[in-house]
Amino acid sequence: MFGSIGSDRWGRARCSARSTCPSPRSASRRSRSSHPAVGPAEILAGRDAARALTELLSRLADGERLVLELALFEGMRYADIADALLIPEGTVKSRVFHAIRKLRSWTLHKEEWT
Repeated sequence: MFGSIGSDRWGRARCSARSTCPSPRSASRRSRSSHPAVGPAEILAGRDAARALTELLSRLADGERLVLELALFEGMRYADIADALLIPEGTVKSRVFHAIRKLRSWTLHKEEWT
């Protein structure tokens, strides 16, 4: 009834009998069909958001922007950032905190910076 299930050389499950295991293609078609299509409006909104974020990040002080980018975009831990920049870990935490606080404030009052 069920085909034997093994694993390929990368450790992924595979089935020896096609009829008992759904193909990855049919699974991806099912998942795509259950989500609404992304249209031009959503794409433009995403581009506008990316431009706004880039503009806001450019307004930060160099030290704040650098530690924020390393922490959020590069996924570095505060201790590793401190070691790389030769500054105390507390300074990294403080700069991230103040950068996020500024970004939050600027986005709440965005009519002032447009």
